Amino acid sequence: MSDANQPGQDAAEQEQKRPLTLGRSGGRLELRKPVETAQVRQSFSHGRSKTVTVEVRKKRTIGPGPAEPGRTEPAPAVARDQQVHRPATSEPARLGVVLPRALTDEERARLQAMRRFRSTGSGYYAIQSTRPQTLAYGLTDSPAGQLAWIAEKFGEWTDDGLPDEAVGRDRLLTNVSLYWLTGTAGSSARLYYEAGRSGDWGPPVTSTVPTGVAVFPREIAPPIRRFAEQSNNIVHWAEFDRGGHFAAMEVPDLLVGDVREFFRRFR
Repeated sequence: MSDANQPGQDAAEQEQKRPLTLGRSGGRLELRKPVETAQVRQSFSHGRSKTVTVEVRKKRTIGPGPAEPGRTEPAPAVARDQQVHRPATSEPARLGVVLPRALTDEERARLQAMRRFRSTGSGYYAIQSTRPQTLAYGLTDSPAGQLAWIAEKFGEWTDDGLPDEAVGRDRLLTNVSLYWLTGTAGSSARLYYEAGRSGDWGPPVTSTVPTGVAVFPREIAPPIRRFAEQSNNIVHWAEFDRGGHFAAMEVPDLLVGDVREFFRRFR
């Protein structure tokens, strides 16, 4: 009898004897086999090729989960000896900034504020950067609409409760009237539209210009100094216990004092 098939048979027997482990994924219980490796030959357009080793994880579903009954998906292969480009998992990483492994509680809170803003608070940016003219018709046609559009941001991005409590009702209404009486809701929104098409987005470029930063607690997403220092020459950093995005209107005394302190070193 020929032994030509003996290597394949041995491999099959070893596969059957390989121990299984119990795990959970996506609400399902799975029997998992240990990681195996496989050789893959990768060819390039210039005629050269490279062999890489990948890990292959096999799994078998033994119980349907509540969300996706009976569905089994193969785990991804992970290259061992070549660079793997993964999608960004955080805002600083997406912008080309390397996240430190250890973050303070305050830094985590600020990073979470940015994520929360992107997921629930940036709708105004999305529509103004894509359909500013459509929005302009509604805001120019309705003074109540224009008031609601701006007042909502003063409520979200200031340090007090109601929108007019942080800056005063007269000042808030004056701000809204500037847009309504001049019919500039559309032209002001084009800032976002043009910025999104300027081609300037990408990894930050290191600046050598002396930079000062004033951080107010109710800012949309207060900056993190160690991230800012990776692309800016920070020579002045001040943090305050009150104020928000509209600091010039809300806490002008704090902002003016900080600007003076920053420029005093350059006299």
